[in-house]
Amino acid sequence: MVLPSWLGMPFYDADFGWGPPMYMGPATLVNDGSGYIIPTKKEDDGGVIIALRLQTKHMEALKELLLSKDDRELSWFGHA
Repeated sequence: MVLPSWLGMPFYDADFGWGPPMYMGPATLVNDGSGYIIPTKKEDDGGVIIALRLQTKHMEALKELLLSKDDRELSWFGHA
């Protein structure tokens, strides 16, 4: 899975003459296992959007991994 972070990009600071964007994100996710971590507007909640394209079987595996109590399985999240 490839999941680049766009958190440092100043998307919402852009102004093309009609004000800042209301939303910024990818128009499409072409490849299985691809995705993006995208910031929301600071005025909204300052959170993140995680957009993923996964096959159903891989979504279930990711769900199980994220809900797992075993930190060794989460080493790729930087918890090692």
